[in-house]
Amino acid sequence: NERTGIRPSLDVNGIWGGYMEEGAKTVIPSEGGFKVSMRLVPNQKAEKIHKQLAGYIKKICPSGLKAEVQLYHGGGPVMVPTENPFIACAQSAIEKAFGKRPILVREGASVPITAAFLEVLKAPPIMMGLGLHDDSIHAPNERFKLDHFYKGIVAAAHFLNEVASTKAR
Repeated sequence: NERTGIRPSLDVNGIWGGYMEEGAKTVIPSEGGFKVSMRLVPNQKAEKIHKQLAGYIKKICPSGLKAEVQLYHGGGPVMVPTENPFIACAQSAIEKAFGKRPILVREGASVPITAAFLEVLKAPPIMMGLGLHDDSIHAPNERFKLDHFYKGIVAAAHFLNEVASTKAR
């Protein structure tokens, strides 16, 4: 879990160049490219990491070639301490809906709005994971069980009730 949820990541998720149509053609491509996404961890800033990556790409670019690095969007990392009382509210809500108390697992996710919630609203974003590891998230055969969807609605109602009755507000 450390590599998939705790450490920063850099993933190449698209590559193109050369002749892209059907069939074969012997050509030397005039341009090519790739897209990457990165998961940041606490104390990292998207703009700084982008500048570091852009600097590195330009540094290793062979002479005579031109490298462009474009930032499409970025979001800051967020980590809510496990001692936060709203975490206990979420655990209790899930236990009431699913019949089992969940364990806490630190996972990486790219949900840029969570940093805005923390920064602007001064509210810790509590994310209740309702999917399973074999749901193949973001894969062509991604799924989410309907039972978890409906129990998730129940858990959300319990969560709001738990938050309303906690002294942490």
